[in-house]
Amino acid sequence: MAAYFRIRVLKRIPESEFAGLYHANLGRPNVPVAILGSLSVLREMFDLTDEALMGSLHFDMRYHYALGLTLEETGLSLRTLEYFRARVVGSKAVGATFDEVTDRIIETLGLNTGRQRHDSTHFRSNMTNLTRLGLVTRTIEHFLGALAQGFPEHHGALPEEIRKRYGERSGRFADAKSSEWRRRLEIVVADLWFLVERFRPDEAVAVLPEFRLLERLLAEQCRSGDDEAAVILKEGKEISILVSAKSRLVTNSEALAS
Repeated sequence: MAAYFRIRVLKRIPESEFAGLYHANLGRPNVPVAILGSLSVLREMFDLTDEALMGSLHFDMRYHYALGLTLEETGLSLRTLEYFRARVVGSKAVGATFDEVTDRIIETLGLNTGRQRHDSTHFRSNMTNLTRLGLVTRTIEHFLGALAQGFPEHHGALPEEIRKRYGERSGRFADAKSSEWRRRLEIVVADLWFLVERFRPDEAVAVLPEFRLLERLLAEQCRSGDDEAAVILKEGKEISILVSAKSRLVTNSEALAS
């Protein structure tokens, strides 16, 4: 399988077709797009988290062979993969190219899309939602860090699950399998809404730059729903997600948070 992937997939990802990812004057990234694209496909095929994907890249010789890498060439950071994901879903032109290349790969591999959905729209939709999940998670992390430093009594009074969710390890909660993004996004947007509502009346906290980012994220990405508790992420195709007994979240599976 590794040899087949290397011959039939890796070599079918043309760098030139992803020119939109590159700056005209600053050159190309250190990691070839063929590697980043292949890793994105493998992540979806095996429903991995980024951390699990990086573990396989660093320690599994099958991945080394499939991607044509030596042990010295596997030093890829999680942030590089996140940036690639964000730029693919943030550009219509690059996204369309990714869809075309992914469709060719799926056809080559002969994936059974009847048993488990594997198609370019599904791949990029998952990339979009994982990117948005990361955006909300990190914005909340930054706010809670500032709150703990400036207002430790307020931070200590927050529900324990919120403090643990964003305080144990930076970005941990955003690193989800594609099969888990819906539930994770549901939780972090509910937390975003809760934190803004809780601290907006507090004049001392409300002037923090990190809190203003929370408000901006909520204002730019969300709108009021049909009832007072409904939160709806703006733009694009909307899909309903149950947040709690008192509120519903409708999120966009197409648009990338700016």
